[in-house]
Amino acid sequence: MLEAEATEHTDADSQVYVNIELGHGTTFTFQEDAGPGPLSTQKAIEAYEGWHCALYNFDYGGTYNRIVQAGINQVDHPYKDKADTLEHARQRNQFRLSDIVAVNEAPTDAKVQFKRGQLLYRFGHEIRSLKH
Repeated sequence: MLEAEATEHTDADSQVYVNIELGHGTTFTFQEDAGPGPLSTQKAIEAYEGWHCALYNFDYGGTYNRIVQAGINQVDHPYKDKADTLEHARQRNQFRLSDIVAVNEAPTDAKVQFKRGQLLYRFGHEIRSLKH
């Protein structure tokens, strides 16, 4: 949806991680760790409430349309900048999503398998136009 490339790697300790190249000098790295231990869903929400990342996007309208088509445009957030149409997103110069979903199935040789449309991760994203 952001037209970013993901690559799977293994570090020296045989831990698998994924890099997502978002643009020149901008990479998301996802790697599981022991973290804070088992948390209830409510405790996890409380621990990370309000956290999000902001991404500037060149193909703003195209990205918005792909996000809406996938059903992951987030308008149920507590902020005033809800963007339920592309016109609203352009007026606000941003829109939000929280779900990272697979747009394709994992390659058969990938260590982590997933299906198209499967929720991979949930984390707040604010997609910004270059005018933001």
